[in-house]
Amino acid sequence: MFDIVFLGTGASAPSVQRGLTSQVVLRGEHRFLIDAGEGTQRQILKSGLGFKRLDRILVTHGHLDHILGLGGLISTFVRWEMMDKILIAGGKSALDRIRELLFGVVLKGKYPPVEIIFQDLESGLIFEENDFTVTAFPVFHRTPDCFGFVFEVLSDWQLSKFKKDPKNKGKIMDKGLWKWSRHPNYFGEITMWWGIFIISLSEPYGFYSLISPLLITNLIVFYSGIPLLEKRYKNNKNYQKYAKKTPVLVPKFTRN
Repeated sequence: MFDIVFLGTGASAPSVQRGLTSQVVLRGEHRFLIDAGEGTQRQILKSGLGFKRLDRILVTHGHLDHILGLGGLISTFVRWEMMDKILIAGGKSALDRIRELLFGVVLKGKYPPVEIIFQDLESGLIFEENDFTVTAFPVFHRTPDCFGFVFEVLSDWQLSKFKKDPKNKGKIMDKGLWKWSRHPNYFGEITMWWGIFIISLSEPYGFYSLISPLLITNLIVFYSGIPLLEKRYKNNKNYQKYAKKTPVLVPKFTRN
């Protein structure tokens, strides 16, 4: 499961209650900062995340309310020499503005002790780990070269990779996590929503959020998720053979 920390959700200008756009996505030891509006480094400190391992920065587009915070943040990273290198990934127009900000203002006339790597994004895979991937896709906005980002856990990535291989046409995915559950992606989604509910119990009236995991679980198990897929493969002999030895939802781990 991924953890998402919203550092700011405002647009154009900050307000008293809300900082400008910035989020951190966490998965194990990996951290991804998505956009960095003005005041982002202060929001990072307030969140308790700190700066360690925050060496991958993904930029959706080059508007100032999404990149101005990089000036102060990179200045702090460089001054404290907190890491060996920093990756900043974004569209060409966004990276051009960021280079001007960093090397024309923040680091002007100085050679940073930290290596700053700029990755010009294209649609497709940009990061791959053993159990998750990050993919960039183009989006339309009022400036060129805008991107969104998809963070996928292992089950979705395994299925996508399996389907893309022409050799697997007509075959049933029964490897990886799909060896232990016919719908491991749905199991992960349901688990995530119940986890959010448990966390919300620490807040006043948090119990009312029970509606969310109940709704998601019922939709997936009884209506739009599993039943539709099971019906699609009802007459598929290979799938029925696979179904006899593989649980529909909750994984059953075996040695074989």
